[in-house]
Amino acid sequence: MRSDKDRIEERVKKIKNDKEDLRKEIKQSRDDLSRLLEYQVIVEDMINRVLIPETQENDFKFNISVSFTLLVGLVIIGFFVMALIDEGVRHTIFSSESGIQFLTLFSLVIAIILFGITGILEAKELAALLGGISGYILGRATTTSGELPRSRGERANGVGGDGNGGGNGSAGGAVAAGTGPGAGGVEQGNR
Repeated sequence: MRSDKDRIEERVKKIKNDKEDLRKEIKQSRDDLSRLLEYQVIVEDMINRVLIPETQENDFKFNISVSFTLLVGLVIIGFFVMALIDEGVRHTIFSSESGIQFLTLFSLVIAIILFGITGILEAKELAALLGGISGYILGRATTTSGELPRSRGERANGVGGDGNGGGNGSAGGAVAAGTGPGAGGVEQGNR
């Protein structure tokens, strides 16, 4: 019997030791879990710090897009309200192409700016588009102000000049574009 009692005590002692070991493992696991949760919080904070500028940029793009849309709508509505209120404005706007051209160019410029802000178009593309529109507008303004602009070819061939071969004094001869008296170039008259 003694041996049974000894075996039972030995087993109880072993169970107590195992229980203590399990408690230590559970404590270690809880500590590990706690550390992992702290790391998770740190990683999430780092991810948020990385994504915040992108989120702010997207919010900015959205706000600017809405603002420009409202601006375009307001200008177009104001354009037509002015045309409805004043007969003179209506006649001036709709008797020629200028009113529709204004609306179209205004809308294009706003769209190009929006494309630039949202990143659809890059700097070189924006510069080319805005430069082309500016050239068109300034070219139209020069054309409608009276005298028609002459191209280099017209000046070189004497078209539209002063009747003296392009206004450079040569008797009907062709002149290289951008040359002539005062331009520092060489005249090529009749030989």
